[in-house]
This record gives sequence, C-alpha cells and structure tokens, in this order.
Amino acid sequence: KGIQERIKTIGQKITEFKAKHEGILPELQQFNLGQAERLEKDIDQLTVQIRAAEDRKIYLEGQLATVKPDTPMISATGERVMDPGSRLKVLEVALCDLQSRYGDNHPDIQKVKREMGELQKLVGRSPGSPSLKRQKLTQLRAELAQIQGRYSEQHPEVVKLKKEIAALEKVPEAGGAAPPVSQPENPAYVNLLTNIQAAANDTAALKRQKAELETKLKTYRQRLERAPQVEQEYLALTRDYQNAHTKHQEVMNKILEARIAEGMEESQKAEKFTLIDPASFPEAPVSPKRGLIFLAGLILSLGGGLGMVALAENLDHSVKSVDELAWLTGLPVLGSIARIVTPEDVARKAQRRRTIWTVAGVSLMGFILIFHFFIMDLWILAARLGRLTGKYF
Repeated sequence: KGIQERIKTIGQKITEFKAKHEGILPELQQFNLGQAERLEKDIDQLTVQIRAAEDRKIYLEGQLATVKPDTPMISATGERVMDPGSRLKVLEVALCDLQSRYGDNHPDIQKVKREMGELQKLVGRSPGSPSLKRQKLTQLRAELAQIQGRYSEQHPEVVKLKKEIAALEKVPEAGGAAPPVSQPENPAYVNLLTNIQAAANDTAALKRQKAELETKLKTYRQRLERAPQVEQEYLALTRDYQNAHTKHQEVMNKILEARIAEGMEESQKAEKFTLIDPASFPEAPVSPKRGLIFLAGLILSLGGGLGMVALAENLDHSVKSVDELAWLTGLPVLGSIARIVTPEDVARKAQRRRTIWTVAGVSLMGFILIFHFFIMDLWILAARLGRLTGKYF
C-alpha cells in the first residue's frame, strides 16, 4: 500500500511538472528548435522588407522635395482651376476691397456675397473668418504705417487704406469652425504624399509584425535555455516513478508466489514449492520412430521402382527380336538388319551413363547426410556395428 501511495504521489508530481513547464519538456525540444529557426528566418525577411520600405519612403521624400505643392492646375482654356477653399479666400479679399469702395447694396458686392455663400456651404466655413480678417487687417495696417511715414493724412492712398481698415473692422466677428488647412493643388505632389503615407503605414505594420515575431522568438529561446535543467528534473521524476513501479512489481510477484505456495500446501500437493533444477532437453527423440520411417520409405521406394519397371515393360508393345516377330506374325523371318551404331549414338550413350552415375553419387551423398543429421550420427552407428560384430573402429 505504501508503494502504491508513492507511485500515486510521484505520478501526481509528474503531472504538475508537465503543467508547470508546458512547452519546455524534453520531447518538445526539437519542435521548439524548429520554431525558433523558422521565426529567425521570418524576422530576417521582415527586416529586409522594412529596409526596402524605408528606402522607398526616403526616395519618395526626396522626390517630394523637388515638387512644388501649390503648382496650379490649368484647365483646357488655359485658366487656373482653384479648389473651393482657395476661391473663397480670393472672394473674401475681393469683398473687403469692394466694401471699402461701395455700399452693401452694390450689385458687385451682392454677387460676391452670393458666390461666397455657396462656397461656404461646400467648405463648411462661416463668413468673417477671424483668422482671415486678422490677417487682412495686419496687412492693411502695415501698409498704412509705411505710407504715413511718407505722405500726409490727406493723401488719397492714406485715405483709401483707412476706409478699407474701417470697413474690415465693421465685419462681424462671427464664430465658426476653424478654417480648413489649404490642400496642395499639384497632382504629382498629392500622389507623392499618398505614396509616402502608404510606405510609412507599410513600415509601421512590418515593424509591428517583426516585434510580435521577436516576442515569440524570445519565448522559444527561453524555453531552449531552460530545457537542460527541466530535462534533468523530469528525468529524475521519471526515474523515481520507474523505480517505484519496478519495486511494486517485484512485491506483487512475491505475493503471487506466496499465494501459490500456500495454496499447494493447503491442498497437500507439495510440502514446498521450490524449483530445484530447470527442465532439460532430451538427447534423442522418442517419437516418431525415425528408423521405422526410413525403413518404410526405403521399402516403398524399392517396391515403387520395381513396380514402375514392370509397368513400363507391360505397356511397351514394340518388337525386340526376330523370334518375337516370327511368333507375332506366324511367318518365317528371312533375315534381319543389325542396328548401325554411329559415333553420335556412342557419345550419347556415354553422356547418359555419366549422368546416371552423377545422379546416383549425389543421391548417395544426400542419403548419408540426411541419415547423419536427422536419424543417427555416423560415429554412433559405427560404434553400434562394432559392438555387434565385436570389432571396434
């Protein structure tokens, strides 16, 4: 019972050890090594791709530096094509100029205001943008200060600038959204900006992917570094488990032997169950009688041979002599022609004789070997024959 508890305890320790060191066990070492090598290759490929994306971004930025963002677009008629925001700026400056010269009911001012209203709906701006107003006022005041240093207060240019400044100051400070940032008008510039942003996005994505792979690689490297120590601890646990299991098996075998001995003593079949001498193999076979089998085979072979000769003789109806021919026909035979023996017949007869003697010799040798190895050793046979005849070899 104590050994069983020890086996159970060690088994539980092995289970907890596997759960604690999941992925670091000795049987997973080759897998971790393969994964680390694969991740290193993937990181190298990503490094090359990141370098290529950064080089492309640098090249595009160099190209961008040579392109002007505000190169105007020209229509088929040769006029400059402006976007709604740029057109709105031009109209606001023109409105300030018209208001300094005409009243609010002037047709030109009304026309400009209507166009500005439509453009403001497109760009989402309210009239009287504070940033544009301040910018125009700063410009006009700087011009007025420059002119006042050279002309008197009654000079027409000074009077004109003062009227423009007064008209612009009367424009209400309406709240609204901040003016949109002016967008570049050059298509080549816009295309380069788009490509640069795409290259930056690709670089960022590749760097994120590389960081993830490096984190995984670090994990697998830590597993490989800890593998030898974990392997030693795991082998120690498995060794203890195997020793405990072996000891338990030995105890169970002894218990089984004791129960068998106890059962035999109770049934009075033996006083003590002890194996004194292991069983030995017999020196000679007892059954079947190989000598009788061999003798029966010899008799049957001789009888079969004689029977085949008699059968061949009875089945052969050819004529062999002159007397036999006369007896069969009932007529006297006047003469006979002897068989002419050619050199080919002599050679064929000699070849047949040699074949017969060779087959007979091989058969005799085979018979001797079979008798020696399967029936009786020839030396034993010679000793027995010597005892029978009173002669010893």
